[in-house]
Amino acid sequence: MIDPWSNWQPAACMPDHCFCEAVRFGELIRQPSNTWSNLSFVLVASVLIVQIAKTNDSKNKLIRHKFLSYLYALSCLLVGLGSFFFHASLTFVGQWVDVLGMYLAITFFGLYNIFRIFDWKVRSFVVTFFFINSVLSYVLYAHAWSRRYLFALFVVLLIFSIWYSNTKIKSMLSNRILYQSIACFMLGVMIWILDITKVICDPYLVLQGHSLWHFLTALASYLIFRYYLSESHAQTVLEETV
Repeated sequence: MIDPWSNWQPAACMPDHCFCEAVRFGELIRQPSNTWSNLSFVLVASVLIVQIAKTNDSKNKLIRHKFLSYLYALSCLLVGLGSFFFHASLTFVGQWVDVLGMYLAITFFGLYNIFRIFDWKVRSFVVTFFFINSVLSYVLYAHAWSRRYLFALFVVLLIFSIWYSNTKIKSMLSNRILYQSIACFMLGVMIWILDITKVICDPYLVLQGHSLWHFLTALASYLIFRYYLSESHAQTVLEETV
């Protein structure tokens, strides 16, 4: 049987480090469980688009500037489609699109916190967002080995930006939703580690550990949006720096 992906440049994890699930050479979808689970991101993106269209709140920046909300929803969609293609093909192109989507999603709210603190114009946010991710897309192409380290770095920066923005801006947000998002993400990270190190691994199991990572991070992506959607700016005050 001719492998449909044999002439494509393989992903950096090939041939035997692309997570626990067995690679089905000669098939159109090489890792079915890890592939189809990405529809969870497509579902999240679809739900976000519908909710954004139906929500009206002039006091919330995400809704007042709906373009930003749609940009985040499209980033989630790219995560799902990119990761779907990556796990189906296990090619370098698929890896590039997959991780780029992850960069878009993880950098969005870090920059959004800066947008909130300094009251940026939407244009400034968009230009900075695309500039940073353009640089990251090149680094991802030229230095693929750095992809996971850079993603981890931006996770840390996002957490710091959440803490810092909360010390500078007086507004009401649902911390319960934030903690739920963090819990989903951290549980997903633990499962991701157990899967890629093959500590818990059955290569032909229908539901893979990496699939659970997709489900949990998709839920975390939805919850972090809901966290910022819960923000009330009725009495938002930017504190003066001493």
